Amino acid sequence: MKKVKLIGQLLFAALSVTVFCVPAFAAALKPIPGQFIVLYKESKVPPAIKGQAAASDRGAKLNMIKLRSSQTEGLINQHLTKSGIQQHVVMHKFSNVVSGFSAKLSPAEVTKLKGDPDIAGVFQDFEVSLGPIPVSTAAPAGSTASTQYVSCTIQKAGGPGPDATNRAQWIWILDTGINSNHPDLNVRATHARSFISGQSWEDGHGHGTHCAGIAAARNNGFGVVGASPGAPVVPVKVLDNSGHGSFSGILAGLNYVAAHDIVGDVVSMSIGTDPISNCLSYVLPINQAIYNLTVAGTWVVMAAGNNGVCGGAAHSLPGCIYAAPIGGQWQQLPRAVTVGSIECNGTRAGYSNWGPRPPMDWVAVGSNVYSTYKYRSYATMSGTSMATPAVAGIIHARGGNPPAMSGTATACGLVVPVAHR
Repeated sequence: MKKVKLIGQLLFAALSVTVFCVPAFAAALKPIPGQFIVLYKESKVPPAIKGQAAASDRGAKLNMIKLRSSQTEGLINQHLTKSGIQQHVVMHKFSNVVSGFSAKLSPAEVTKLKGDPDIAGVFQDFEVSLGPIPVSTAAPAGSTASTQYVSCTIQKAGGPGPDATNRAQWIWILDTGINSNHPDLNVRATHARSFISGQSWEDGHGHGTHCAGIAAARNNGFGVVGASPGAPVVPVKVLDNSGHGSFSGILAGLNYVAAHDIVGDVVSMSIGTDPISNCLSYVLPINQAIYNLTVAGTWVVMAAGNNGVCGGAAHSLPGCIYAAPIGGQWQQLPRAVTVGSIECNGTRAGYSNWGPRPPMDWVAVGSNVYSTYKYRSYATMSGTSMATPAVAGIIHARGGNPPAMSGTATACGLVVPVAHR
C-alpha cells in the first residue's frame, strides 16, 4: 500500500495544462500529434464507479455500471455537441472509472476545452512501448517435457499457492493480450477485450502471455506453475503485437476493468515509460482511474521500470503513481503496488529501478523467468515486467498484501521487502 509522505494542496492550474514538459535528462516520450485525453470534473460528469458500494457480485455490478455509464455517456455526448467536437474524432469515451474522452483535436478545440468550467484538464496523449526484450525459447536446464518447472520466481515467492481455478476473483492482464488456447492458462475469454484497432485480444507478441503464466499458470504437472495456480486471467489488450500502445489506450483498459471487476480482483500492469520528472502530475487521468479502482476494492500492481536507476521508480509511469488529486489534496492509492526486480540470489537486478519508497513497495525475482508464451509455447524473459505478475499472483492467492516480514533486499542504500506468499 502506498504511503503519501507529503500531502498538500493541489494547484488546480496543473490540471488545465495541455502538454507536460519532458525533462532534458530523459529520453523524450513521443507525443501523439494532435491527440489528447480530456477529463471532466467528477462533480459535473460523475463516472459510473463513483458512489457505488464495493461489489462482490460481478453480474449485479455490471448491470448497475451499465445503467450509470449510459447516463454518463449521455452527458459526454451532450458536451461534445455543445463544444462542436465531432464524434468521428473521438477514439475512446471513459464513463466507468473516470469521465472523459480521447480524441484528435485542433489547437482551437484544445483552447476552448481548457477554458470550459466543466473540464478538469486536457492532456497530451503519448506513446508507450515495451522496447526490445530478449527472449529465449530454450527450456531451462533440468526441465523436461513431461515435468512441471518451478521457476526461481515462484520458489522465492514461497512456492505456488493453493489451486485458484474456481476463485471468484480474477487477475486482469493489461498487456499485449494472452494466448487464447494455452494449455497452462485459465483464460476468461468471455471478458477478454482489445483496445488496439484492428487486432483481437490474442497475443501476437508474447509478453502478456508470459506475464499471465507467472501470475497464474496451472499446477497441472507439466509446463510451469504460477504464484496463484489456475487463477482466471483476463486479457485486456492495450499494447499491440509489436509492444506499442498509448496512455489513452491504458486508460481505456482501466475503464473497461471498472465495469467488470469485484472486490479482490487484481490488475497486473507490466508497462513502463521513458523517465519523466514530475510523475504524479504527468497524466492525471491515469492517477484518477487507478485511485477509483483501488478505492472500490481492486488491486493494481505495476512495474517499477527497467531504467536501472537508483530512485528511478519515481520516474516511470504508471508504477510511479502512488497518489491522486482528490478534493484538492493528494490522496494515497489504497491498493496500488509497485514492484522492482531481484536476481535469484536476492541481489538487485541491474536493469531494475530501485526506490524510492513510495512508490516502490516490493521486489520479486524478475530475471531469467521461464513462463508461458505465445503459440502454446514457453520462453524465458527478464525485467520488472516479470516481477510484477509474481506479486500480482501472490496478492491474488493471499487476498491481500504479502506479509510484512518476508525477507528484504538492499540496494542504493534502500531496503525493500521481498514479496512472499
